[in-house]
Order: sequence, then C-alpha cells, then structure tokens
Amino acid sequence: MAKKVNFRQAHLNNANLEKAYLSCANFTQASLNYCNISYANMRKAELNNAFLTGANLTQTYLGESNLIGTCFTSTIINKTYFRESQYDKNTQFDSKLNLKEMGLIYVECNGVTLADVLNAINYISSCSQKYLGVSLVIKYWHSSKANNEWLNKFQINHEGRVIYLGREKELLNDFQIQWYHQWVREYFKSCSSIISNFPQLIQTDLSSSPYHLYLPSAA
Repeated sequence: MAKKVNFRQAHLNNANLEKAYLSCANFTQASLNYCNISYANMRKAELNNAFLTGANLTQTYLGESNLIGTCFTSTIINKTYFRESQYDKNTQFDSKLNLKEMGLIYVECNGVTLADVLNAINYISSCSQKYLGVSLVIKYWHSSKANNEWLNKFQINHEGRVIYLGREKELLNDFQIQWYHQWVREYFKSCSSIISNFPQLIQTDLSSSPYHLYLPSAA
C-alpha cells in the first residue's frame, strides 16, 4: 500500500506496479514509460506532466486524477477508469479515444500561479486586520474555507498570514480559481457579520491593490 507517497520526478520506466494501491500518490513529472500499472488504484493521483508512453493501464482506476500535461502516447487504455479526471490542451492521448464519453474534464490553465493567489489573499488579510484585528481575521479565514483537498493545503499562521503547503510556482486551473474565489467571497460574508459595510470598506483598499487582477469582487 502506497497511499499519498511522493514519486515526483521519479524514473520508474518498465516498473511492475500491477494491482498497486497508489491513491493520491504524487507522480508529477515522473517517467512511467512502459510500466505495467494494470488493475492499480490510482484514484486522485497527481500525474501532471508525467510520461506514460507505452504503459499498460488495463482496468486501472484513475478517477479524479490530475492529468494536466500528461503524455499517454501509445498507452494501453483498456477499461481504464478516468471519470472526473482533469486534462488540458497539453495532455497527449491517442486521437481515437473519446475523452468526453470517458468522463474526463477539460480545464483551461490561464497563467495564474499559486504565488499570484497567495499575494492577493495576503493583501486582503493585511487590509482586513485594521478593521477586525488578527484574531477575527484568522477565525474567518478558517471558517470560510470549504473542506476541499486543494484548499486544505492552505493554512493560516498566528499572524493572519496565509501559507501554502506546496509549490508556489504551479499554475492554477479554472476549478482551483473558482474554489479560491468562493473562499474569499465567503470570507467577506463572514466579516460582514461583524461590520455590515465591510465589503465597501475592503473594496476601497482592494481597488488600489497591486494584485487586483487576482482578486474577486467584494460585493
């Protein structure tokens, strides 16, 4: 059993991973060319920019996985479960596959990095503290955050600063940006329970923010 193990940038060419339990494993930028991964459980695996050329994915479970930029050229795809896995324009599948029928979800990466979002959210946090103080800011960031696997990588320290347990240079997809916007809007709503005109107050601060391109409306 190898749940949540880190194989980032690992060279696993020709490995035999048949029936392996690899749920949530990180294979980012890994080489899995000509591997036997048949009947393996790879639910929610991170396979972005990984290489699986010629790999055997017969009845492999890959539901809800990250397939952004993954190479599946000449891969054996036979009863492979891909439902709700995400891919983008750089993901390489053989042309004969009907990705929509297989339940894959196309996402558009738009150049926004994790660092951009962190800078924006910490600008909000800093501005909020002059109205609410550090304790309430920390409380509302926590209470407003949905229980989502990606959002759970964000933590708030004792100074009210938001940190991320991952790579700050990674590009975000549309779904992640939507989750981020939802979190911030719920935060604004929570702050309004103490200061009714908080959205108007914070919007004045945000209008002059150097990170305004990455900020949702406070309204």
